[in-house]
Amino acid sequence: MRKCRVLIVLFALLAVAACSGKGIEVGNPPPKPLEGFSLEMNTAGYGKFVLTMGEDGEGLLEWYGLDDELLDSKTVYMSSEASMESELTETLSDGEETIEITIRVEFDSSAEPIEESIALSINGINVNISEITLDRDITDSGDDSEDKGSTPKAAVSFKSISTGSSHTCAIDENNTPWCWGNNSVSQSTPPDASGNIFEDVLFPAKNDDTSAAGGVSTGDNYTCIIRTGSQVYCWGGFYDSGIVIPGFSSLTDIASDKMTCVNDGGVAKCFVPEGEITTIQGVHGVKRIDTHGATTCAITHDSSENISKVACWGINYQVYYPGHESIGIADSIAVGNNFVCVSDENNIVSCSGDNDKGQLGNGTVEVNQAAPKPIASSVKLSSIKAGHAHVCGSDVNGQLWCWGDNTENQLGLPHAGTYSTPKMIESVPAELKTLDAGNYHYCAITADDAVICWGLNSDGQLGDGTTKSRAKPKKISSRSDS
Repeated sequence: MRKCRVLIVLFALLAVAACSGKGIEVGNPPPKPLEGFSLEMNTAGYGKFVLTMGEDGEGLLEWYGLDDELLDSKTVYMSSEASMESELTETLSDGEETIEITIRVEFDSSAEPIEESIALSINGINVNISEITLDRDITDSGDDSEDKGSTPKAAVSFKSISTGSSHTCAIDENNTPWCWGNNSVSQSTPPDASGNIFEDVLFPAKNDDTSAAGGVSTGDNYTCIIRTGSQVYCWGGFYDSGIVIPGFSSLTDIASDKMTCVNDGGVAKCFVPEGEITTIQGVHGVKRIDTHGATTCAITHDSSENISKVACWGINYQVYYPGHESIGIADSIAVGNNFVCVSDENNIVSCSGDNDKGQLGNGTVEVNQAAPKPIASSVKLSSIKAGHAHVCGSDVNGQLWCWGDNTENQLGLPHAGTYSTPKMIESVPAELKTLDAGNYHYCAITADDAVICWGLNSDGQLGDGTTKSRAKPKKISSRSDS
């Protein structure tokens, strides 16, 4: 392979003319870092190059091969002054070949990159960019110009959270539900007294119920809470403005998507909209339960042998066992789209099922595995959650680690791609108390009882007052006057 020496040259030039009574004067503009954008450039022969500019003019340049694996990365810096044109030249190596890459970008007067101006050369030769993806809003600039309504009030203290496919709900310290996001069938906010359905809820909306002591679970297009006294109450979709689901005695866990399943005193019970409660036969000693789509899995524990197993079933309630078995009581289970991951008593995570996006975390992509295998990392995760084809979990210190599909920046990483091994997510604060995964977004409760969210935001499911997706988590606030 050829070897070429690579340099980085980065410059920014801007002249500002000001007119005064003494004539034309030229001076330096005020400092304005070139920040808050992510640029992906796909090429036919070299793979993909990603330039991500964060805060204070510091950024990251990454080189991905044709198989979408990270080959090399370098920290780069933009000038602290707004520029009309910048050129960045850097040395990158895949271990065998060293290349010199030059990126040229023009900016408008507000330091926004102009997509049509982007040019790329490698080893001094111009390279055709087959596809450009430019995200101009990857950082929290503090400017919520698209926010609808008044400025949010101070944040409420939350203790539990649940993320649905496109809406999110959390329970505050007074056992009151707050929901936001998609509200097409009243899954976030029940209809008012006249039966009117509200549009998508961009800020957290407070529910009148104050009895959600047992937690909340967001389904595909509805929401359920566990009220005081082990009573399940659901609204949205088939449940409309709200229906009580009776028949439980000792609820400790609830999970919803296409169906809702609960842990009722160690027994798994499920129901679908318009359906009756069904006890899952042969599944006893339930410790944890999780649902994604039409699949539910539960960790069961046989105290006589001190063995944990995983049992799964679909809407037909036919039970099968994917092979997860361990000594002791397994801590956490995460069910995604045709895959499942389990954290055992020692916080070692194993996964099985589909792997088209690296969601099994074993270092491979598109190699499915029927039998569970440990993830390709020594990190120990005490709590894990899965979305459509991705997984995130907290280690013993509350630090977040994620792997799998990052199409919508749901892993908290600034560029779209696939990660087949766990990555520490530095943009998410440590000491998370709890976490949950939607199809393409995550929300968590922080050490100070606040809620942060990131990922896809097409329906306002991040609760930040906008429909802008983001890789960087943002703390949500309440706009309620109550």
